[in-house]
Amino acid sequence: MAIQNSVEVIGSWRVLEQNNQGVSLAKDVEENISHLIAIYRLTQAVFPGKESSWIRRSNQYFNDRSPYAIMLNGKTGAETVRSYLEALSQDNYM
Repeated sequence: MAIQNSVEVIGSWRVLEQNNQGVSLAKDVEENISHLIAIYRLTQAVFPGKESSWIRRSNQYFNDRSPYAIMLNGKTGAETVRSYLEALSQDNYM
C-alpha cells in the first residue's frame, strides 16, 4: 500500500524525468529519499524502540526544535539530521 501511494504521489508531483535510459526520479528527489531512508535506519540503530518519539521531541542540538521540524526545511534539513545521527551512531559503536 505504501509503495503504491508513493508511486501515485511521485506521478502527481511530476518528479520523474525522461532521459535516454527511460524514466527516473529527479536527482533532488532521489537525494531526499536517500536521506529519509538513512535517517529511518539510523534512528532504529541509535534509538531502538524510541525512534518515533525521538524524531518529534525537541532537541538541544537543533536549538530546541525537533528533528522532524528540521527535516521540513528540505534537503539541507534532512542532511543536518542525517549527519547528526551518523555522528551519534559512530559514538555508539566506538
